[in-house]
This record gives sequence, C-alpha cells and structure tokens, in this order.
Amino acid sequence: MQNKVIAAITITGFQCSHDEITKIIKIQPTRIWRLNDPVVASRPNARRQKENGWKFEVQISNNAADSTLWLSEALKILTATLAENANNFKDLPPLASVEISCYLRINKESMPEIFFTNDLLKLIASINASIDLDIVCD
Repeated sequence: MQNKVIAAITITGFQCSHDEITKIIKIQPTRIWRLNDPVVASRPNARRQKENGWKFEVQISNNAADSTLWLSEALKILTATLAENANNFKDLPPLASVEISCYLRINKESMPEIFFTNDLLKLIASINASIDLDIVCD
C-alpha cells in the first residue's frame, strides 16, 4: 500500500462564484464544488455537499519501504503558495470559512512526521483559518 499525505486549504460557506474566490486570493483551486453536488462524484445518489467549496491541495505519496511520511514537505509547499497571497484573504466574503486540512493515510509500519512550523502557525492565524488533522491507519 502506498502511504499518502495531503495538505490543503479549503474555503467554504461563500455565496459568490468560485471564480470570484480564485480572483480574490490569486490561487487556482485543485477542486471546487457547489451546494448539493454529490460528495463523491461517482456516487450521485450519495450524500450531497452542504455548501459551496473551493480547495487547493498538495499531495505526496511514497511506497511502504519508506517508513517515514513527511507532512512537513506538503505543508512547506502549501505555506509557500499561501504566503504570497495571505493579505488577500481579508477580502473574502464575510461568511467564508477557511480551513487548513492535513490528511495522512499510512500503513501500520509507517511513522508519520507531524510538525507545524512557526511560520505556518503565524500564516494560519493571519488568514483566520482553523486546522483539521485526519490520520487513517491501514
């Protein structure tokens, strides 16, 4: 099984277009969704999105032979992307909610490295974001 780490910024709760969010923060999303879109596109009869969403994510995978999975590498890329545009987040619509999410899928032999730098924590505070950390062990 391949280990996987994803670091992302997600913006939800806005009523404007996704293009408007992209124009404000000057980052191209890797994924967008609209209110009532299927949560899983391949299962249109499954759960539905409860709000509009905009996401930019960085994904890193490695094979099971490498026992360490480096969340900090994905966060470093995400931080560099966000830092250039951090001042723009103040112009998001009032109902917009910002979240930094970290997802780790690891096998039982792996050891995830989870480290948040001072720069990242300052950036998260400056854009008024929350943090979500999910770890799945297979």
